[in-house]
Amino acid sequence: MQVTVSFNAWIQNPLKIYGDVKFSGLKMNKIWQSYINQPDINITKGTLDAKLNYELSLDNGVNINVNKAKLQANEFEVLNLDGNISFDKFSLDDISLNGDFVKTSVVDVKIGKTSLDKISFKNAEIAMSSDKIYIDDMLIRARDDFKSITTRLPKFGLSDIKFKGYDTELSQSVFEFNELNTLVFLKDSDAKIVADLKNFNSQTSVIKVAGEKLLNIDSLNANELKFDNERLAFGSFDAKKSDLFSRDKVFGGLDKLSLEDISFNLKENILDVKNIKVLELFYNDEISKNGAKAINNLAILKKTSAKQTDKKAATANNDSKKQFVANVKNIEIINAKSNITQGFLPSVLTHEIVLKNAKIGGFSSDLSKPFDINASITSGEKVDINLKGNARLEPLKSDLNIKLNSKLKELNKISKHYINGFIAGGNLSVDANVKFDKSYQINSHVNLDDILINDSNNLQIINLKNAKIKNINLNENGVKIDGVTINSPHLRAHVDDNKSLNLALLAKVNSQNEAKKELKSKSADKFGVQIQDVALNDMSVDFSDASLVLPFLFKIKNLNAKVDNIRKNTISEITSSGTIGKGGSANVQMRINALEPKKFSDISLKFKDVELNEVTPYSATFVGRKIEGGVLDLSLVYNIEDSQMKGDNGIRIDTIKLGESVESPSAVSLPLQLAISVLQDSNNVIKLNLPVGGDLENPEFSYGGIVLQAIMQIFTDVVTSPFRLLGNMLGVENADELASIDFTAGSDEMMKSQMKKIDEFKKITDAKKDINLIIAPSYDEEVDRYAVQKRLFDRDMMIASSKTNGTQDEVIRQMAARQFKNQPTNAYEALVRARKIDEDTLDKLAKNRAQKLKQAMIDVGISADQIVVLEKIQAVKAQMDLYVPIPMGVENK
Repeated sequence: MQVTVSFNAWIQNPLKIYGDVKFSGLKMNKIWQSYINQPDINITKGTLDAKLNYELSLDNGVNINVNKAKLQANEFEVLNLDGNISFDKFSLDDISLNGDFVKTSVVDVKIGKTSLDKISFKNAEIAMSSDKIYIDDMLIRARDDFKSITTRLPKFGLSDIKFKGYDTELSQSVFEFNELNTLVFLKDSDAKIVADLKNFNSQTSVIKVAGEKLLNIDSLNANELKFDNERLAFGSFDAKKSDLFSRDKVFGGLDKLSLEDISFNLKENILDVKNIKVLELFYNDEISKNGAKAINNLAILKKTSAKQTDKKAATANNDSKKQFVANVKNIEIINAKSNITQGFLPSVLTHEIVLKNAKIGGFSSDLSKPFDINASITSGEKVDINLKGNARLEPLKSDLNIKLNSKLKELNKISKHYINGFIAGGNLSVDANVKFDKSYQINSHVNLDDILINDSNNLQIINLKNAKIKNINLNENGVKIDGVTINSPHLRAHVDDNKSLNLALLAKVNSQNEAKKELKSKSADKFGVQIQDVALNDMSVDFSDASLVLPFLFKIKNLNAKVDNIRKNTISEITSSGTIGKGGSANVQMRINALEPKKFSDISLKFKDVELNEVTPYSATFVGRKIEGGVLDLSLVYNIEDSQMKGDNGIRIDTIKLGESVESPSAVSLPLQLAISVLQDSNNVIKLNLPVGGDLENPEFSYGGIVLQAIMQIFTDVVTSPFRLLGNMLGVENADELASIDFTAGSDEMMKSQMKKIDEFKKITDAKKDINLIIAPSYDEEVDRYAVQKRLFDRDMMIASSKTNGTQDEVIRQMAARQFKNQPTNAYEALVRARKIDEDTLDKLAKNRAQKLKQAMIDVGISADQIVVLEKIQAVKAQMDLYVPIPMGVENK
């Protein structure tokens, strides 16, 4: 490139020199290499153009003026030890300089417009660039031999700024500040700087870390900046439309951040901010078992974790400096939102949380100072939370008042993970005080109103008018619940065709339950639970059962209960009463170790005037009979100590009347009518005592099983030992002996000692007109046969002896000689057993015994209509080979 240089000068008296200088295309690399001895810096490329008018006056001192000067540098490259600098164009337009050097120096420099195009800096670690840097109308004024320097800069800006280095990238489309004024005072070795700036702003700031976008800010703006040696202040600072990214996806940000009255004391290292306001803050993330997904995936966290050691070292080196402290008088957050997705659930669940307004007063980075909190929060499930109080972070201390209100049906997207149904209505309110000072202390009261819960078929199963908890006190040692009142709850309990109870199916089985139970069991000894003053008022239950052969609906109403106190190692007093069915009543009295019932329980349950026809579907299903009438009273008493249960079931049934038979595949054949006939007294009342007991720690123990076993034993006794039951009822001693009447072996004559039994039978038939006595004709095959044979042989022997006038021994020898080829050892015994009898002799004997027994009963006044002789003959065993029992039994008419 050709260089053109023009220099003109004029001299006049008094001494004044003035003229102009022009040059273009001056290659700076040649000049630098030829005339500048600076090995650390080298200009390798660039040209310079200049034009200026000058005036030098030496009259009364030295005065220099430069007017409308221009300077332009093109395509520069500068190399130094720190890196490379390059730019396409640098221009200074309309430069004016006025210098007066007489007694004290006065210099004024004015620059109209300055621009620097496509500047860049690059070294091994970083790279920076800007498309354009510009300055308008800058004024520099020096006074008092440069001891006072003022600067006025109406506008300074950069465009398309880029920075890359240390695994971080920063870009801004515009950075600009307006009306900067500075004043520098120099005294000895000290300097005092005063500056003020009307505002600065930047547009479209983007930060990337490890190649991934981290932050995007649409604009930054600051107003009324002031600076002196000890203080930096801002009138306001705003950041608009900021977005946070994780793996190039937005997960958080805000619409606007505003700071007012900012002051930074440089000497004391203290930052004070009067007001901070945050608008439309948002945070969206997915919570997995490993934590917050977007946070965990931030590239900056991985970068930061790799430099923890360096940070610790830097902190140690700065310990001698005054610690930075930031104080904010007021913080306000308006309309903040968060969508949190729980990804670890069986199905994904998203919560929306809206912070309508939050105010924090007196917050400091000195975490030992307390600050005030006032916040209003709403979740996507329409849970409203108001929070007010104060807190301190180090050491942690807080005193917060919290009010919570919720429309419970809005919680269904949460509850669906835990119940097979949904909340159809209801309101929840909680008023709590939460304190923390080394340990936590929570006091709250809770109110529930108009609770409706439906099952998966949209059938209402729970209806609660109101429930209140006066106070819940929770701390690290345990929880105390005081004053629980439950008003007008209604349950619809239903057993379906598969014998499943709808209330049992309401809760979903959670695979994490076992782990939670184990955790609870481990901490149970350390964590105390106390519940006191519990009242249940006007509860009702509709119970239906579709698994029976007949439809069943049973109502419980007006159920009231009170519990005085439930706590560890304390006996609780529980009372309850209510109406069962159409007119029955129930009363419960308990003294129980509620948290360890196996250790001690003393329970008394009384049911009175329960109409038996209301349980007809159960009798039809399980015993195949309907019940047309009757009233049931129950008195159930159970005592448990150290897992050993002893109980007594008192049963009273008044005037039970069985109905028609019902076909049921589940029915068990039981002698119901006979049992009724046997067990009813003269007033048609059945009274039973069923003692039960067992070891609750035995895995085979079942309360229902032992009660059923006791009931089945009653029916067994009705069949096998009816006289014992009748005797107990009628005061008959040794009633078990009435089970048989003894006859002499081989004879149809009743033993005389048996007549007293006939009298007892008379008592029974007089008291039980609805039963019959059953006589079973019987004999002992061996004993009765031998006795008959002996009687007949003895008769034969007497006849033979009278005919021959021989002795009995002679007759026996003669008869044996005729009967046997070889004389037996005991001829008499052999001849008796050889005596033949008719085939029906024993049958006739059995029938005769039965008829004579019947007649004996008739003779004492027993009606023949109450005596039944069975046709079938039974074989029995004689007692001591001397007497044969005739079995007795009973049946209902």
